[in-house]
Amino acid sequence: MEEMPKIKTGILTFDEFSGGLPLNAIYLITGGPGTGKTIFGCMYAYFGALKFNEKSMIITTLDSRDHIVRYMKTFGWDLEKLEQKGLLIMRDLSKIPAAEDFGSSILFNRLMEAVVEAEDDIDKVERIVLDSATSVISLYTDPIRARRDMIQLINLLRRTNATTLITNEVLSSVHQIEEYLVDGVIKLAIIPKSDDFIRVLQISKLRGSEHPMRQIQYKITENGIELSRPTL
Repeated sequence: MEEMPKIKTGILTFDEFSGGLPLNAIYLITGGPGTGKTIFGCMYAYFGALKFNEKSMIITTLDSRDHIVRYMKTFGWDLEKLEQKGLLIMRDLSKIPAAEDFGSSILFNRLMEAVVEAEDDIDKVERIVLDSATSVISLYTDPIRARRDMIQLINLLRRTNATTLITNEVLSSVHQIEEYLVDGVIKLAIIPKSDDFIRVLQISKLRGSEHPMRQIQYKITENGIELSRPTL
């Protein structure tokens, strides 16, 4: 199989064993609480801008922009500095009314506006992070409408030609983006091992690229997400 051009995530050990992510595609980062989905997404946007000079956009629908900025500073990542340089755009949609149906319509429209902004940006946004899809989908009472809107969102994201990460909480199937709609799925999990728990990452889908299927252990350290180097 001919490999597609790839983009580096900036997560060094992930890039070492995967080679990065195929360009101009959409990926789900799924996992439960405490697995590091937001950290993964912010590392992708931050290091893309810092190391590769690729303009990035973070759309946050759950935590506020200020909370994300403060949290990432604990790892030494200054998102505001990249904003000032014009390499990072942050859009805070966390304050949208949370009422079901009414809130979903407002949030969905604001989300679409942010993506259109990325599409129209004269300097070309190359990386988009949506954190998270769960807080959007959970506002819907009609699963058919939710699915329709998510398909519309994904189609618009494709038009930007950015490489997009969407975080998704592991909840009931009603609150999920269906995996066949996206190009890749990276699963983060906390699993028991002996008398303790460990974090593991698995690439369950990566369209257009060969990839290891096995689980890789990782830790969240002062440097962010660090994967164990897999043994052959």
